[in-house]
Amino acid sequence: MPWVQDDWKVTRRLTLNLGLRYEWIGRLAANRDKISNFYQSGPGQAGIITPADRPPGIGRALQRNDNNNFAPRVGFAYQLNDKTVARGAYGVFYQRVSSQAAIGMSFNPPFVRTGDVVLGVNENDIRTFPIDDLTPVVNFVAPGSRPSLSGIFADAKDAYIQQWNFYLERMLRSNLVLKAGYVGTKSTGLEIARNPNTPAPGPGDVQGRRPFTNLSSVRLFRSEGFASYHGLEVTAEQRFSGGVSFNGAYTWSRTIDNQGTQDPYNYSLDKGLSGFHLAHRFSLAGVWEVPFGRGRRFGSGSRGVVNAILGGWQASGIMVFRTGTPLTITTQGDLLNTGGGYTQVPNKLRDPNLESGDRSRTRFFDTDAFVRPAQYELGNAGRNILIGPGSRNLDLSISKVFPITEKRMLQFRGEAFNATNHPNWGNPGTTLGTASFGTITSNENLPLVLQLGLKLIY
Repeated sequence: MPWVQDDWKVTRRLTLNLGLRYEWIGRLAANRDKISNFYQSGPGQAGIITPADRPPGIGRALQRNDNNNFAPRVGFAYQLNDKTVARGAYGVFYQRVSSQAAIGMSFNPPFVRTGDVVLGVNENDIRTFPIDDLTPVVNFVAPGSRPSLSGIFADAKDAYIQQWNFYLERMLRSNLVLKAGYVGTKSTGLEIARNPNTPAPGPGDVQGRRPFTNLSSVRLFRSEGFASYHGLEVTAEQRFSGGVSFNGAYTWSRTIDNQGTQDPYNYSLDKGLSGFHLAHRFSLAGVWEVPFGRGRRFGSGSRGVVNAILGGWQASGIMVFRTGTPLTITTQGDLLNTGGGYTQVPNKLRDPNLESGDRSRTRFFDTDAFVRPAQYELGNAGRNILIGPGSRNLDLSISKVFPITEKRMLQFRGEAFNATNHPNWGNPGTTLGTASFGTITSNENLPLVLQLGLKLIY
């Protein structure tokens, strides 16, 4: 793809980086045109289209191209003084999404016969379903069912991400640098699965209440997903000096997206914390040369057995603390009688989060804060409203090199994973009405693991 970029040194202290890129991603087509797509031609009117009967203006991929993907970039670095630098940047980035949605269109009717069937526990349904021969199951459509399919919205746009940052970097001494900054991203037009043929909650036959009764379930990918990230980042790095090096980093952040379906008739309810949101994360990694042995601060003249046993050791470690990830509380069964398409959540009576001192493995959050909604009623609990358990971990190692000859040496290494043997709780059960609701039944890490190793270097 065409692009231009240039660095411009405006003054002795200020440098600009400017660029522009054009991205054309295109759409995936089938070499034999054996694909089909969902297409809505008007209010209450939708059906299945193929490359042979596609509407005007739609290509063989059964989608329209997105041809205006211009991606500007700008960055700067400004030296405030001999020890302080300010840096910042902004850019737009396009990237092709996964091809799974396009591949899914090759498994649609009329090339592959699919349909939704609800089987009852009765003799007639058992006779009708080809249980003795699984080969035709993919083509099995019981009387009264309608075709189901997976498609991509014909006017879907290419997703893009805007990224920006601003940092201040300060040299505290010749080998120690402190950096603090703000990082932000905004994702627009992300691919997200919608369910345009899901009926509203209510009694009666599911198929007869669908918006398009000539079809059954429809999974339609649209470019309506969004996400945002805002974070404060602080890092301190000491380059190896005096037998010590380390890198410490702290991040305070918030991530929001709409990856979920609370109600297919009100997608604004899907906005919430991302499933991978981490409010706080701290890490510290370092290496320490034990200051004893030949060529070191203490015992520099040691020889023979003393230096072989006590000299030349090196210790290192990495420590990570972080808060938990968000959780969504759900309910069992098809309470809404829609055949799917909803994330069924309960009603929330009060704040379910408990103080840290009140949490336990058997009651991580206030389970009495949720009640099951009435039948055909949407709950109000929302998406990702709880935060799961955090975690902390410390890994340590010691090592020493034993020279054998000028070119050969033997390295000994001892490692301790989860050195403090601290259990990090797994997430609690989040399905209302189950035995594990609010209960933590597992750990997300292993207990203390010790490992010894020898490596011959030649």
